[in-house]
Amino acid sequence: MISFVINLLLAFMVYVLKMLTLKGMILAALIGHLILWGGGFGMWCLLGVCFVCSYWATYYKGERKYHLYHVHEKGGTRDEVQVLANGFVPAVCCLIYGFVPKPVLLIVAAIGIASINADTCASELGVLSKTGPISILTFKKIPTGISGGITWLGTFSSFMGSFIIALCFMLWYRLFIDTHVAFMSHLVYITLFGVLGSIIDSLLGALVQVKYQCEVCGVLTEKQYHCERQTVKVGGFKEINNDWVNLISVAISSICGLIIYGFIFK
Repeated sequence: MISFVINLLLAFMVYVLKMLTLKGMILAALIGHLILWGGGFGMWCLLGVCFVCSYWATYYKGERKYHLYHVHEKGGTRDEVQVLANGFVPAVCCLIYGFVPKPVLLIVAAIGIASINADTCASELGVLSKTGPISILTFKKIPTGISGGITWLGTFSSFMGSFIIALCFMLWYRLFIDTHVAFMSHLVYITLFGVLGSIIDSLLGALVQVKYQCEVCGVLTEKQYHCERQTVKVGGFKEINNDWVNLISVAISSICGLIIYGFIFK
């Protein structure tokens, strides 16, 4: 109960900063509580590191990103669906670890958080690239902000976002969980699977995420309404928006990390 209250107070502070909706705040408190209860203080702090990175990446040079709000379905304030899409996998891993303390579950949770941070850094910083994005599928130029686009800056930001999470996790893991763990190999492993999550996110964004076009101004967007008129679907599946893409990409990278882990670290 104390854990939930602490997380609720912290989530309320984030709500005051207008980074969460009211429902998003409550769900974020619940996810934080599950991670703290099951995964321990270290995993909870790792979630905090991810939040700080996401906050910085989202608002860094925000004035240069303002014009992209007509493209994205949702703005910088995260709602409950976005919170669940990003926090579900790490929370489930930590919850299971609370009952079945297998260290690999913490590593999988770390991969999930690394994937989240990698994707956020790639999305929020990649749009600042001086060179326009190209499609991850065709390598042809596409409009800035459209899902499925990649840039060198976004790719580098993705790697650094994943690396920061992997490094923080491994420092804690080495000190408090397993003092004999192969530090460097695990660091590389988590980093790479975190980046993999970001790559899968871009692939799904290009292949299956719904895209609309405004009949008034012609802009490609994730929104169903633009220029006060309903947009026309021009790609992807209507049921799959960016939240679904985030959840699926984190889940795939985490599951792959779990399966392959047993073959590499015996």
